[in-house]
Amino acid sequence: MVAADSRFSGTRRLAGIGAAMRDFGRSVVVGRVAHSADHQGIARECFRYGNTLALLPLNGGRSSAVITVPANQAPAWLAARAAAAVSAATR
Repeated sequence: MVAADSRFSGTRRLAGIGAAMRDFGRSVVVGRVAHSADHQGIARECFRYGNTLALLPLNGGRSSAVITVPANQAPAWLAARAAAAVSAATR
């Protein structure tokens, strides 16, 4: 049996399967982006010092942008994203 529904899996716990958890001090910020050119269904990932960016294709010329950052930087990323959304909505 595989209980792969999350690290907090109730199925895994009920089956008595243990799990080791480790906090890596990282958080993920996710948002949607629109493309000016067709992404052709290709996922892209960029490994940088301090963060990782993945662009995961969606339908309709959009992608999910998934940014992994140090946990202490996540609130600033979320605040910047919220400010950009408010700015776009008020144009």
